[in-house]
Amino acid sequence: MFPEPDKPSKHTSEKKIKLSLSTYANYLVQSALEILQKYTNYIMKIAIVGDFEIYNSKSLKDFIFESNKGSQVFFVHEEKEAIDRLHNAK
Repeated sequence: MFPEPDKPSKHTSEKKIKLSLSTYANYLVQSALEILQKYTNYIMKIAIVGDFEIYNSKSLKDFIFESNKGSQVFFVHEEKEAIDRLHNAK
């Protein structure tokens, strides 16, 4: 289902695995969209808290912008803001 993670460097004795976000980005986005779809299907509200400014994806920024204009899915920076948005949602 998921692609194999990048193999550790031969030059290190540490057991670490490097995971490329780009390798898993499609799976993460698909999973996130499926979860959001479930919430909206059952007319539930959801607020997602985080620092979304660190992502450079125009499509993600557009999705966040459009979601925040609606009344079911909110992307916010702080927990208090999430609580307020959910409490005041129509």
